Amino acid sequence: MASKLDTQYGDPRGSLPHAQKTGDRPADLLQFPEKTTLKLVIHDYSGHPGQVHLSRELARRGHHVEHQFCASYTTGRGATERRAGDPDSFSVRAIQLDSEFARYTPLLRLQQEFQYARLATRAILAARPDVAVLSNIPLLSLFFLTVALRIRRVPYVFWHQDVYSEAIRLVARARFRRVGALIGWIACTRNVRLHVAQQRSCRSATPSWINWTPGVCSEAMCT
Repeated sequence: MASKLDTQYGDPRGSLPHAQKTGDRPADLLQFPEKTTLKLVIHDYSGHPGQVHLSRELARRGHHVEHQFCASYTTGRGATERRAGDPDSFSVRAIQLDSEFARYTPLLRLQQEFQYARLATRAILAARPDVAVLSNIPLLSLFFLTVALRIRRVPYVFWHQDVYSEAIRLVARARFRRVGALIGWIACTRNVRLHVAQQRSCRSATPSWINWTPGVCSEAMCT
């Protein structure tokens, strides 16, 4: 598994307060004064452990963090509720659809993705963050959400978690030989299309702005 950080600003040269506007890469543009306290939204559609662990750690370091997730999506989750010992600067907002997310019902899913884009946009803008981190959001919702954030000049970072296609290709080829090779090709082709669609939703991203890192999940993240 891997994570992809795809950084997008809308208007990177003018929209980010306090940024050091030097260099050509997003990492250079996101250099804040050493003691700056940021107001952040970590918006993770799935509510996975790693993202909420990040939110708590950023809050522990003094930043004001609102962690947002979709409560209508059924999946394994991290500790997405406030608990004893959490910093006062850490808060959680659950975003609720009208019904449970229907991932295998195309027409209803389409309607829900439109609805989620509207609700997520409202939630992020209400938090008035310096930067938003967007993770695991369905593509249609992501597209409309990022358009809205650009219009409102809210900087964001796109975090794509869990790319399985390479693992599928290797396992399928080892187990099923020629048929497995075909399965692996389909999986990789689908992943390339997904990657292209995600880049189009974050149009000014370039390959030098993309970083791949190993996925890590410790027991502490899940408790």
